[in-house]
Amino acid sequence: MPTSKVQLVIDDFGNDASAVTRLIGLEPSAVGVAEATPPGSLNPGASWIFDIAMPQTESLEGQALALLRFLEAHAEAIRQAAARYPASIAIGIQDGGQVEQAEIDLVPLIIADVSKLGLGLHIHFSSAPVKGRKKK
Repeated sequence: MPTSKVQLVIDDFGNDASAVTRLIGLEPSAVGVAEATPPGSLNPGASWIFDIAMPQTESLEGQALALLRFLEAHAEAIRQAAARYPASIAIGIQDGGQVEQAEIDLVPLIIADVSKLGLGLHIHFSSAPVKGRKKK
């Protein structure tokens, strides 16, 4: 069964993640910095990440719709952040070798909502190793 994660991601914000937090009015779930970023740089690989707490068994559609509905209350601030920094909804699907058609069909349904917030959309697919198989 595929597992998925849906997040709001603000990239390349500089050295101060709290500036994004103040602008949007939400605390990030995580802040990531690229490993190759030298100390003292402007952190061009930094990412401010927000996801809504959902059960791991929640469908991709359920996660996306819950996040987008929640973000609607912060729409103006999110549009301001998107005007300053690269911002997107990131959908990560770990498929174990197959992706269900319903997950792909979700994309056209959420594009209008993502666009209204001034965000881009990134979809990442990764394959998990099949359990019980040994690498040769």
